[in-house]
Amino acid sequence: MPSAPLPYSANHGFMIDATQLVTAIADDWTSTKVTLALWTRDNVDAAWKRAGDPWDGVIGKAGLAWGDGLHGTGAPKGHAGPVKREGDGASPAGAFRIAHTFGYEPYGPLDYIHLTDATECVDDPKSAAYNTIVEHTGSADWTSSEHMHRDDGLYSIGAVVDHNPTHTPGAGSCIFLHVWSGPGSTTVGCTAMDKDKLESLLGGIHLAEASNRGLGAHPVYVLLPRAEYRALQHEWELPAQ
Repeated sequence: MPSAPLPYSANHGFMIDATQLVTAIADDWTSTKVTLALWTRDNVDAAWKRAGDPWDGVIGKAGLAWGDGLHGTGAPKGHAGPVKREGDGASPAGAFRIAHTFGYEPYGPLDYIHLTDATECVDDPKSAAYNTIVEHTGSADWTSSEHMHRDDGLYSIGAVVDHNPTHTPGAGSCIFLHVWSGPGSTTVGCTAMDKDKLESLLGGIHLAEASNRGLGAHPVYVLLPRAEYRALQHEWELPAQ
């Protein structure tokens, strides 16, 4: 992990088989705050229905920049905006698979990563392990990584956003949904929120069921500025906000 991108269908796009969607909408490209919502549908031909009320979250200190995900690499055709790069402090905009959950507890559901004192996410573009979560128990070919068992508890629970699934050096790494430091905080590229809200979200998505049904069934995470969301709503099969 991160894993290969979803199979693509010219008719159904990257929403093929997806029945769960998490949206995060920012006011503009420079905003560091988002409004999140969980959406579900009974089948791929049904309308999206919001599950519960929207909630607040925070993103990168530099706002948003087009990432590498289900929508492709960078800005979709006909759209403009900054492009995500390693260390830029921006959260990747676009559509992405939610591939795994993680946390400090030793047991969890299928597709759960138990974080230990040796768990790191490699953000060194020169490493063969770039943009992967590893157990650092011996020698390493990287000089930069993120230690994920943190004293501040921000990674006590979370999920992996499958940005840059092909591990392209320098395109950005280690993008998560995780616990925030507070409503006035920012991240260096992740999306963060209140722990209770995150627990509710992770309790409402079904990665185990998705794994049994195939890659296409995994929940999809869409992070966009409001204007881009409206412009892409029909093409990406997104619910009205």
